[in-house]
Amino acid sequence: MTVSSNFQNPAAELGAHLAEILGQLKRLPGYAPLDRIAVALYDERTDLLFSCAHAGHGAMLESHECELSEVPSLAILATGEEPRVVDDLGRYGFDGAIHTAALRYAGFRSSLTFPVQQEGRLAAFIFYNALKSGFFTPAVVRVLAGFSTELVELVRRYSRKH
Repeated sequence: MTVSSNFQNPAAELGAHLAEILGQLKRLPGYAPLDRIAVALYDERTDLLFSCAHAGHGAMLESHECELSEVPSLAILATGEEPRVVDDLGRYGFDGAIHTAALRYAGFRSSLTFPVQQEGRLAAFIFYNALKSGFFTPAVVRVLAGFSTELVELVRRYSRKH
């Protein structure tokens, strides 16, 4: 997959890549419930995690910012490279997590999160959200891991610019 790099705004370029990937995925048989891809960058100096680009619906989530230490589930995920699947957002995250509540409110029912490491440190998270509970089966996770390979490199390049 290649997208023209005629962008002056790196966040807009990353968003365009996300939109193209989401479009390709939604054309796959059975992938219609996948309706959002988002990237949140991590600043180790300040412990801030902030959303920088997304594709799909859920615009109210695009300017979210918080300290990673305030989100224990992501802080644990940040220490490795394994993805996290949440099969039913309706039964998850009732600890006051604003972002999870916003996902539920937007109609999302399941979530997949990939941590992105750069030189052994957390650089970002890639989030996939679906409108169907249980969407992220092991087979779907394998497909999305393949699509995420190029996306991870784009995120790494973007995070080096910021």
